Amino acid sequence: MAIQKLTGFDPDKDLNLVEEEFWADEVTEKASSHVDLSPGQLVWKYKTSGPIVGGMCYVVDPNGNRRLYFGTTERKLIALDVEEDLSDVHLVWEESVAGEVIAAPLFKDHVIYVTTKNGWIFALDSGLYGKKTTPGKAINETPKVLWEKKLMKGINTQPALSSNMLLVTSWDDHLYAFEAFYNNPESYQIGKELWSYRAEGINSSPNLYEGTVYIGDDEGNVHAVNYGGKSAESFWQVPVGAGVWSKPWVDDTHVFVTTLGSQIVCIDPSQGKVAWKFRLGSKSYANPIAMPIEGGRTACVAGADDGILYAVVQSGGSVQPVWKVRTKGKIRAEAILYRGKILVGSGDNNFYCIEASSGTILWRFSTDGNIFGKAAVVGDKVIFGSTDGFVYCVQL
Repeated sequence: MAIQKLTGFDPDKDLNLVEEEFWADEVTEKASSHVDLSPGQLVWKYKTSGPIVGGMCYVVDPNGNRRLYFGTTERKLIALDVEEDLSDVHLVWEESVAGEVIAAPLFKDHVIYVTTKNGWIFALDSGLYGKKTTPGKAINETPKVLWEKKLMKGINTQPALSSNMLLVTSWDDHLYAFEAFYNNPESYQIGKELWSYRAEGINSSPNLYEGTVYIGDDEGNVHAVNYGGKSAESFWQVPVGAGVWSKPWVDDTHVFVTTLGSQIVCIDPSQGKVAWKFRLGSKSYANPIAMPIEGGRTACVAGADDGILYAVVQSGGSVQPVWKVRTKGKIRAEAILYRGKILVGSGDNNFYCIEASSGTILWRFSTDGNIFGKAAVVGDKVIFGSTDGFVYCVQL
């Protein structure tokens, strides 16, 4: 069956990709190791083989190997070796995959999981099992496909991992669970479909919390899905008025989503009822996050296509903004709360560091492309990709 294009978000049309020839290379620019960097200054940048739309996956394995995994819209999956102090990176491998990578890979137990826009799921042995490598020195670290699946339609969401399960949502209206981990690499169970759950149009990344999977759908519903063994069923289904492409943020008392109907919605997970809604200036594809504020309350932080990053909280009988930060481009990246700061990229080609308590912009870092993927924070550095084809490491 041919892959059907959606009428909503499409990276080819909606991300303003920079038109240029891309190539892979070593670090093209880095700061002197003898200079103390100020917040917002470049540590290094690395040129890749194409635009980067998804987020970064930074891991430190049990042997102390530091790797940065990410994909490009030029159908490449890339692994970089990272120095312990993050002062430099080196290419480990760059592998072609059978589709555009528009979501961040996952890594667990030396296995890399990656999905593609045209519906492929790959589980790759990273080649690191039992190895301790030396940064900057070539090793035999070639990824090997453990299992692969081709779904009927595409995937533009990031999977989730639960114990031995890989959870994947697809344009074919299903949430799938596959056998993810293994004891015997030759086992026929590897990659086996365990169960599936149907909803009308799923472009929301799954979030697993306390044994329940949360997703949104294009029909304007948020689902809480319980599963066991070979089956899954709805625990509750809450209508929110418009399509949900965001990954739900979940804790014991809140489920936050953004909608294509220009709202942030908070659901009470214990009752499966809408607790409150807040009107945004435009539709939102961005994953929301939670931010604790004074009085023991929890605010929701999310961006929208109007270029504004919103922090909102329920106060008494109404929902009020804590602050708003205006940028000049669509905000589709998931923000990060880190040590009193909010970190997020924008379609105006800038990466922002914002004071979480006040909404004051502390610094911004400019690139030549949109920044729509979630960053990775490592110590006092933040790493993110851009559609200009570079990975950037910036001092916090």
